[in-house]
Amino acid sequence: MIRIAVLLLTFATSLMAQTAWWEPSAPRQGDLVTIYYDAIAGALPDNGSQVWMHWGILGTGDVWSTPPQGMWPVGSQLHTDGVALQSPMTNTGNQVWSVQIDFDATTEAIAFVFTDRGNNWDNNSGSNWSLELLAGGTVSWWTPTDPQPGEEITVYYDAVAGTLPNGATNVIMHWGVNEAGHGNWRLPPQAMWPAGTVADGQAARSPMVSMGNGLFSLSFTPLDTIFSVHYVTTDGTNWDNNGNANWDIFFDEPPVAQLSHVIFRFDPRSAFSQFSGQINSLNLAGAFNGWSTSANSLTNVDEYGNRWGEVALPVGDNEYKFVINGNNWQIDPDNPRNAAGGFNNSLLTVEADTIPQVYDIQPGENRIFEFGTPQTISCKVRGGDLGRGINGTPQVRVNGSIVTPTWNSGTGQLSFALPTNQIYTDVSIQATDSSGRVGTRYLMYYFDDGDGYNAVDPRNDKIYSTTEMVDLKDFGIYAFSNGDSLEIRPRYFSDLTANSMAIITITTEQGSYAAISGLNAEYEIAGLASGGVIIPLLQTSSPNFNASVHNRLHYGGVGAEGAAMNFEAATNAMSARVAVADLEAALGNYQTAWQFTCVSVVAGSAGEGYVHEVTAAEGGIDGEEDPDIYDAIFFSAADIQKKNAKNYGLTRRMTLDAAGRGLASIAPNDIGPGVMHSGPVCRILTRGADTRAANKTIKGRVTSGPPLTNVWLLHNETIRPVTMTGDSFALAVTLTEGDNLFSLFARDVLADTGRSAQMNFPLLVDHAPVSVIVVNIGDASIQLNGTSSTDPQNDPLSYQWISDEDNPAPVNIAIPTVALPRSRFRRFTVSIILILLSLMTKVTQHVRAHSFA
Repeated sequence: MIRIAVLLLTFATSLMAQTAWWEPSAPRQGDLVTIYYDAIAGALPDNGSQVWMHWGILGTGDVWSTPPQGMWPVGSQLHTDGVALQSPMTNTGNQVWSVQIDFDATTEAIAFVFTDRGNNWDNNSGSNWSLELLAGGTVSWWTPTDPQPGEEITVYYDAVAGTLPNGATNVIMHWGVNEAGHGNWRLPPQAMWPAGTVADGQAARSPMVSMGNGLFSLSFTPLDTIFSVHYVTTDGTNWDNNGNANWDIFFDEPPVAQLSHVIFRFDPRSAFSQFSGQINSLNLAGAFNGWSTSANSLTNVDEYGNRWGEVALPVGDNEYKFVINGNNWQIDPDNPRNAAGGFNNSLLTVEADTIPQVYDIQPGENRIFEFGTPQTISCKVRGGDLGRGINGTPQVRVNGSIVTPTWNSGTGQLSFALPTNQIYTDVSIQATDSSGRVGTRYLMYYFDDGDGYNAVDPRNDKIYSTTEMVDLKDFGIYAFSNGDSLEIRPRYFSDLTANSMAIITITTEQGSYAAISGLNAEYEIAGLASGGVIIPLLQTSSPNFNASVHNRLHYGGVGAEGAAMNFEAATNAMSARVAVADLEAALGNYQTAWQFTCVSVVAGSAGEGYVHEVTAAEGGIDGEEDPDIYDAIFFSAADIQKKNAKNYGLTRRMTLDAAGRGLASIAPNDIGPGVMHSGPVCRILTRGADTRAANKTIKGRVTSGPPLTNVWLLHNETIRPVTMTGDSFALAVTLTEGDNLFSLFARDVLADTGRSAQMNFPLLVDHAPVSVIVVNIGDASIQLNGTSSTDPQNDPLSYQWISDEDNPAPVNIAIPTVALPRSRFRRFTVSIILILLSLMTKVTQHVRAHSFA
């Protein structure tokens, strides 16, 4: 059972109770007002039989005067001071007492206390209560009169005093927020909308509640991001706009944002996901919504079947989990941070956006379309969490030219068409808020004309900042020589610097994950543990260029067997030409999709593992826990790349692990004719790995249309026939020390052949010397006999003795000269620790024998 740490804050249902209040809450001169007193909450006896309101007209200097008799409630009596009036109140139930006063048109304020006309008084702790009346004829007002950010507001409108018809029965408040210039309102966020509200462009329309006698009211709670509210009223035909001045409610100052918008996405294909199965619903649960399994539903679905959505969270630390299908609780596989407390909740520190944001891009980022087909891109634009609303229409540029988008300022929806006669389409969307802050989002699209395989990557999606240019633009694979060779070409947005390096990997599966052997880039790739191809591309002019590392095709890891390539450095592209046969030597025949990755890094020295270590100044952490890639291609969305790149820590690496997550499955037919290799499809299912067990069972599968004639397993240079059971086999083998390279071959009746990727099972053998030590102690002397100790080839061992510098007593050591034949393979020494017991001084002395490789 999954347990979730939930902090339940139980609030008392009886918050500090009101002692006295009145309705309406903001009365005007001439209004009928009901004043209430709660004897249980107040200082008068809880079981009193009568309460009186002791009151008077409040004048200058807080001087009281007697109310005019026309305002006296029934039963009122002058107090013995001859000034104050005492009016009997009616018990409305539960010791809540009330009295109605019909104010005249001249009274501006009253002061009052309460008494039982005995010895008990309630004078509001010595402050009395006071009520100021709005000027008669006030058309619209609000309470509180000086609202604070985030405080509930009630707006009143008097149709009798205003310009709407006196008999109006349906008054609507037409309102907006965060005005930038007179009338340039912003649509209020839906979280603020009272019941029945609908959007009307940049404004909302909310029905007001009739309070009788032509008075209407509407209550709402502005978000903390709202610093002003603006409104007029209408009955649907007629309007009251306060003499064309509108009504404006301003807060004391622009509030500090308390919420920020975050995109959450659950991808079960992540190497760190603990869920597999059908996702019918996805919700986000956390302390911010009381761990509700239904409050925040993530309803968007991308092309890979992953569900996502945008959620407003409080700024600061937030604990959360995904809830799948209503009851399956899962941590975020793309967030390596966990909250303390033992419940394994994911932890996210939310920071407020300071600039306008462009998001929810449809039909998606980095898409490839068929050449000539019309395409419309839509997205949403909103202001930053700290800023004002969007000012005017966002500017859209396509390949540098300004285009006119369709823009709905009320909903923030923006759309525009792409040209149909251009291959590459570089898009920028620039939005400015009313405070002048600018946010720009770059998008990249490609129209496929049938020439090879292409993928695109947007501008300025780099993970870290550096003076070296590492911003990838696109990735292409093209066939030539009738499909016998491939050109693999990543490109950058700007001119290459000397140390801009691209690392390309190619594997044949998505099962296991490994870092690139020989390159300290600190990320892992699916299938690399079972072999693969590594291609580091770097200009020969780079001071870090190494001909044995760069511009070579490496099998399994840098420094392994490989092949030099024809490298071409263009203005902003790298080009590597490689024979398909060289790729197939490591990957098997190109019959099904291969898995490609491409990242950009800054080249480093050999001592750095050929990859520059990201520094804290560049956005890293000055350690080897963060990946050193600056950009990657094959990501379906910018937020996925960012989260994946931050998905690292001391216990796990960043992983390029699935389509749309830094890895692309590219079939030979995607590249062009003549690339595909015909014949049986062979796969070794047992993944390569280091082992200390010499006995191994290799399992595999061969699929073929035509019947098979032969299947072999090549073990290093030994060919082993394979007996198939259906389309599978299992063959027991004995490994030899060192590399054990296996490849699966098959031939069908048409004489077509197939070959699998090469798997390696290095057998590790312990070659440490075996020490058999005999120690004789007597007369404070020690004799050491190591004649039984051997190295793996039974050659004698050499010894070198060094006394312990920390031993306070002197030790005399006689070292014999030993003739040592040279081992056939290696020369070994033994390291021995010997404890000497001094019979005279009882002091323990140490002598250490140190070995040298």
